[in-house]
Amino acid sequence: MVSLEHERGAHLSDASVVAKLTAAQQERIREIVRADNPIGFAWCWYFVFPEPMPEHVAGWVVEYYKALAAGESLAIEAFRGSLKTTTFTIGLTIYRTALHPELETVVAQEGDTVAHENTEYMASIIKDSPGFRFLFPNIVPDPSKGWGARGYEIMRTDLSYGEWRKFRTKAPTIVGAGYASAEILGKHPRLHGITDDVCSHRNTRSPRELHTVVTTVEKEIRPAFDNVQMSLDIFTPWTRGDVGDKAKQRPNTRVVRTPIYKLDALGNLTNVPTWPEKWPEERIQQLRASLAPSDFAQAYLCDLDAAQGSHLRREWLWQFPHEEIKKEWPAYLGVDYASVGKSVEIRDRDYFALAVWRLHPRGFAILETGVFGHMRPAESEDAALSWGDRLGGAMRGMGIETQGKGESFYNIMLANATFRVKPLTPGNRSKGIRFEREMAPVFRAGKARISDEVNNAFLEEFEKEWASFDGLDTYYDDCLD
Repeated sequence: MVSLEHERGAHLSDASVVAKLTAAQQERIREIVRADNPIGFAWCWYFVFPEPMPEHVAGWVVEYYKALAAGESLAIEAFRGSLKTTTFTIGLTIYRTALHPELETVVAQEGDTVAHENTEYMASIIKDSPGFRFLFPNIVPDPSKGWGARGYEIMRTDLSYGEWRKFRTKAPTIVGAGYASAEILGKHPRLHGITDDVCSHRNTRSPRELHTVVTTVEKEIRPAFDNVQMSLDIFTPWTRGDVGDKAKQRPNTRVVRTPIYKLDALGNLTNVPTWPEKWPEERIQQLRASLAPSDFAQAYLCDLDAAQGSHLRREWLWQFPHEEIKKEWPAYLGVDYASVGKSVEIRDRDYFALAVWRLHPRGFAILETGVFGHMRPAESEDAALSWGDRLGGAMRGMGIETQGKGESFYNIMLANATFRVKPLTPGNRSKGIRFEREMAPVFRAGKARISDEVNNAFLEEFEKEWASFDGLDTYYDDCLD
């Protein structure tokens, strides 16, 4: 997504600056911009975007031109909100399109909506930005050939139209769509071939979804980038083997990693913020406190090893196709009633978690779904009873941790439930023993598995708690309980 501190379409015109320049000075600025190098792009940025170019963006641009000169592809792995889309998909594309208007760019993203928003934004700069008009007065839209979501065409006004069309192919100058869209499949751009945040939590949680997106990119999109000046992969990492991970492993590819903290000469994280003007240390710490440690590591440290978990590893979670789960299979419920929140605001409130399990005919259990959240006692009771009733004849029993307030909840369920209720107690065993020595081996062996359903809040929270568990109460563990 575009990450700018202004509303769409509001650009820096610098009309007052331009008005003070002599004709010779204006032409000198255009001459600098036409050089097609990092300095030229920096001047273009100044006239097109309202915010100053951050230091890390300047570094990216230098790497881009090094890769271009070496005939390399470029893979940019960067933290969320770092301006990677603004810099590459938008900024460098409109800059180099203005310098090479006969060439085409294709942008593949997760879905049509975000891709269309970004290409529309590029088109608005070309059409409406006073700064762009000043720098590139002879580059204008060509609406007769296309100016919309299916692609944007531009033309040169310093040539006759017939002469200009001799330089063009049937592909639009700029077109973007979701990675599976027919709008971009089969297009062979000559300027940029871009994959920009193709992966997300929606298409990487399930191995089947991940296989589909990677196969589409590797076998249908990337082969069409066979004649580009630059193949660009721009991404925040999600999981091993995703589109960005594949890009980093491709030969002849320059890889640039930019987490929210700067890296030292050996590639290790420092404690110096990468973009202190927007992300000073205080704000980074606030962000860290609001996220699961595994999520912060993935999205802001670009560290998939940390995101996979230290004590409990994500790869130990075997997934099971959710559409293959049968409602007649035996069902079991596990309830953790009286966990305590970690923040001051919720420390004295009960945190309720209920897990729904299915027993596969082959003998392994499947974590199908669940409920979690801060609930009043009556709400917790209703949730547990309703789930038990909803499962009908498949319901075999509910296990309730009776430590602390869980004992009173067990007594209420025992008095009101129409199904079997069983008290469970951790005894003197720590969570480290219960999670790492008792639960984890069952998952590692495939005796317990997890549904691959996408956009299931309980399953997502369970995986966050799994990967974030460190035995130090850094993050919630109620769904694990």
